[in-house]
Amino acid sequence: MDASWADRFRDIPVPQKWPDEETIRKHQSIKGFFTAQEQFRDNKSPFPLMPGSVSCRADFEHMVTGYDAAIAYTDAHIGEVLSEFDRQGILDDAAVIITGDHGDAFGEHGIYSDHVCADECIHRIPFVVRWPGVSAKGKHSGAFLYNVDFPPTLCDLLGMPAPSGWDGSSFKDNIKGLDNLDRDYLVWDCGLYTVQRAVRTKTHLMIKTYDNYGYPFAPVEIYDMTKDPYQTRNIANENPSEVRKCTEIMDGWVEEQKQKTGWVSDPLNEILKGRSARKT
Repeated sequence: MDASWADRFRDIPVPQKWPDEETIRKHQSIKGFFTAQEQFRDNKSPFPLMPGSVSCRADFEHMVTGYDAAIAYTDAHIGEVLSEFDRQGILDDAAVIITGDHGDAFGEHGIYSDHVCADECIHRIPFVVRWPGVSAKGKHSGAFLYNVDFPPTLCDLLGMPAPSGWDGSSFKDNIKGLDNLDRDYLVWDCGLYTVQRAVRTKTHLMIKTYDNYGYPFAPVEIYDMTKDPYQTRNIANENPSEVRKCTEIMDGWVEEQKQKTGWVSDPLNEILKGRSARKT
């Protein structure tokens, strides 16, 4: 993919106002992979669509435009496949599912691009489905779902029973436009770079950090996602009741996993043990 794909966005401003210049300036001192000054070796990007570092708002907009160009490039080629399906007369019978493995950070916690923590932006995974006779055209679901819900959903769409040992529940009705599956909370883990576990309720996100990997995470952070979606202000100290609530959810979830899977040890503990052993 060449840089010409970004040309179509040249005169389109980036609507997201955050992070502003002051925030980006504060991020310059944060160390770690994929931070503002550690995007590429020697701050030199081998890709025209990506800036070598994020030193100012212009660099941030360069990055966003590069991502938009990549999405446009992908969209154009998916369009070619769908057009060919239509030419062959099979489009109406084709099931099309587009998803990803994770989201990306755009300044949250001073991280730009990729995935290093149990953050909202990382766990907001894209999922687009067009299923003949099932999917509601143009409908968007804001329900709380897990990626492990997808396998039983696929079985449901195919009229097959899901194996009893699988985690997850079918969200076929959500694809129809009915948010019949919508959890009260989600629990996320991260064991790549940071070691963290997070609880996302309808209003708050709590992140517990067991190894910050050099990033500036406090042991416990909590954010009001209705007022502070970019997680700029840790309110854990002034909201002990919310911390207790989220901690109870997390502890209950861990106990549930132990009962279901026969955990000998929490997988995050095993990661920490491995890191400790390598240090010694």
